[in-house]
Amino acid sequence: MENTGMHPLSTLLDQQRWSDAVQAALGVLATSSHAQLAQLIAGDQRLRPLFRDILTEYPGTIWGAPIAFWSPEPLVLRQPELLPCQTAQGVGWMPVERIKAQALTSTSVSKITLPANTLTAAVFLIKTSGDEQPALDDSYMRDVLHSTGERHPVVISMRLLVPWPNALELAGHLLGKRVAPAFAGPAAVSWARAAGRQLRETAPGILRQAADI
Repeated sequence: MENTGMHPLSTLLDQQRWSDAVQAALGVLATSSHAQLAQLIAGDQRLRPLFRDILTEYPGTIWGAPIAFWSPEPLVLRQPELLPCQTAQGVGWMPVERIKAQALTSTSVSKITLPANTLTAAVFLIKTSGDEQPALDDSYMRDVLHSTGERHPVVISMRLLVPWPNALELAGHLLGKRVAPAFAGPAAVSWARAAGRQLRETAPGILRQAADI
């Protein structure tokens, strides 16, 4: 008996109609929230790489670094002018609230304002022409913050650079939020939740010590 509950995308993949599957996936991504995508992926794991490749603009890649912040003053993240490496074609910021949007898009924003004295997060975006992971380190992020005019001490947590849909989920996990599992793997989720807890517990003390220096 035919499985009438199968999503049309799954049928196209079964039939190896790759071009039709991509076009259908574009339509799904344009009208589906993150939670809806997670539900579709749970029903057919083949949709995860298909959705991810489209969202990250294959054959290029849009990478994301989920970054947690703790600042004694409101923190303003602006469009960076510095590029982290030669392979980077552009950089920007994505607010963690994007995960609640009616449809996921990789569009960066010109400014994000984060509140003071609380754990916050954002996704730093890097666009490259291929799939080679670019280099990104803490010293570059300090330069980015300084270039936007931020001079007060800021404690950040950043250890992963992954495709941006993964990074957006992990940014939510850094804040301890419940996030439907769509793109990020269990190991990365465990890291993010632990890193968020650690920053929440240690950042106030670190900033107090910095103020006494």
